[in-house]
Amino acid sequence: MNLFENLRKFLTAILSVVSRTPTNVDQFQKPSIDIDGCDPFCADEKHPLPDEVQIDVLMKNMPFLKTFYQKRKPELATYTPGVTAVLRDEDHYIPLCDSLKRDYMPKAAKDVYGVKHFLLNPDSGDYQQLVETEHCRDTGAACPALVPYSLPNQRSICRTHFFKRGLTAINTSSLEPYEIVVKIPSGCNCFVRHSISSDLYKGNP
Repeated sequence: MNLFENLRKFLTAILSVVSRTPTNVDQFQKPSIDIDGCDPFCADEKHPLPDEVQIDVLMKNMPFLKTFYQKRKPELATYTPGVTAVLRDEDHYIPLCDSLKRDYMPKAAKDVYGVKHFLLNPDSGDYQQLVETEHCRDTGAACPALVPYSLPNQRSICRTHFFKRGLTAINTSSLEPYEIVVKIPSGCNCFVRHSISSDLYKGNP
């Protein structure tokens, strides 16, 4: 059995499920709201509080905040696109969509309600809030791994998947830490239009 037949059987199995429970692709699209360049992290944002103040607040509240922090990775910059890496094939599995992975140590972020907050995240000290993100390299494009095997009228699309994560922010006036929820890009999914499943069942090429 050739590769094309194997792929068609695989897609048939997937589409048999998708056709029963179609996914709303719109929920995977990148949020359209952008506040002062925050998407969701605010690039090149200068924190109004010096590191020594942030560290003091952090250490005093560490028993309550330790789940938000990890030991510092000194090799990571505050907000540097240079740490971006394209995800390659792993263990002989081929991703259907290409994605980019990036680590951030943000100073400010936009929450799920579109409100901007300064984070409790000093440049120095032993602890930091490190955020790992992954998003589609070409959001909205066809899934490149499926293009060579595309069937007539088949449509596929790459969409970034998001999840909600808690981060610790700080009130710059009262110096009180508090939690916010941010929508983080966490992966790239390939969707195939489920309406083509009937053609696959009929065995049409």
